Amino acid sequence: MFGFMNKSIKGDWVKLEQMACPAAGCLSKTPVNWVCAKDSMSVFVNEYGKIKCAESSTSKGTHIANICEWSWKCSNITYHKGEYIKADFEGFNFALSEALKFSDKQSSKWISKLVLSLGEQYKK
Repeated sequence: MFGFMNKSIKGDWVKLEQMACPAAGCLSKTPVNWVCAKDSMSVFVNEYGKIKCAESSTSKGTHIANICEWSWKCSNITYHKGEYIKADFEGFNFALSEALKFSDKQSSKWISKLVLSLGEQYKK
């Protein structure tokens, strides 16, 4: 599921582990431990809808953005064809909910805040 959660750099950063590809239209449901293509660091999200790649949840991110601005590419080469594709609101929330299904590391308050933050980013 999601990795260890820790407070730092505004919010509780959670490592994206065992999450299916959230790219809009990608049908792959294979869980992935996400890493940054630019620097091979782990990818983390916080409850404010921010995403970063970093060495750990407490370290500064080398890349930080809103989740809605991030692009994704999994091993489904038939769909992605080498392209990074942004997630839509529904796709990211579905992938996140599947990843959190068996995780007890995130509180309902953290999850609710993230969903609200994503709604603001995606204007939902």
